[in-house]
This record gives sequence, C-alpha cells and structure tokens, in this order.
Amino acid sequence: VQTFTVCFIVLRGTHHWVPRTQRLFGGQIIGQALVAAAKSVGENLYAHSLHCYFVRAGDPKVPVLYQVDRTRDGRSFTVRSVKAIQHGQPILICQASFQVLQPSPLQHQFSMPVVPQPEELPTVEEIIHQYLRYINPWKPSCHFWCGYVVNRST
Repeated sequence: VQTFTVCFIVLRGTHHWVPRTQRLFGGQIIGQALVAAAKSVGENLYAHSLHCYFVRAGDPKVPVLYQVDRTRDGRSFTVRSVKAIQHGQPILICQASFQVLQPSPLQHQFSMPVVPQPEELPTVEEIIHQYLRYINPWKPSCHFWCGYVVNRST
C-alpha cells in the first residue's frame, strides 16, 4: 500500500439572487467557480479559458461548496478542475486554465492613425461652401445642380 497526498481546496459560496424559478442563477455559480479556481493559483496568473457543464439544478436553500482540484501546475499554464456541490452531488463541473501574462508576437489589428479631434473638423456647412466654391455652374461638364437659373437667350 502506498500513501499519497490528495490536494484540493473547498470553498463555500452564498446566493446573492434567486430567480422566480427557485433555482440557482447559472452565471453566479460559474462566477463563483472561477473565483474559487483563481484563489488556488498565483497572482501572476490570469484566466485563459473556462469550460463549464451544468449537470444538475441547484437548490437555493442550500449553500454551494466549491471543490478545487489542482489538475496541472506548469511554468506558463495552470489548470484547475472545480466541482460545485450540493447535497453531496455536483451541480457544475468546470475546467479553468490560467496563463502567465505574456506579450503576443501576433498583431491582429492596425494601430490607430493620427487624426484631428472632432472639434477641429469643419462643419457640414463649411464643407458644402468649400465644395461649391470649386464648381463652375457655367461649364457644361458640371454634373452638380447648383440652383442657378441661366438665361440662355442672350
């Protein structure tokens, strides 16, 4: 027979809001499971991914226990398994992955160009006046109706 240490953490959650259905709010259970997982890792690790499965309905009359298992502790990634438990049975099973914050070599967007502030831009009226200044209404190639009445009888 070999002896070994099982390492897990148990936290207790409270219900802050109970919907009319008299079940637990799933978003609150997921949020508390993520907080429970985050309390078991270092402060230099940030949530990277989260996968959750609801396996039973929650009872708002009973507190939820969160059992956190240390699945993996690596140099850059850490994984935690969380079970939200009520009445001795899991109501949620969750896998949370945490990562050391690292700058990415990939750029998925362009840098913002240097543009004038909105207060520095011309108004619509100024743009129309500037455009009308460069149009010759007497030219036959003019495709813009300027509102002039031309007397062609002279």
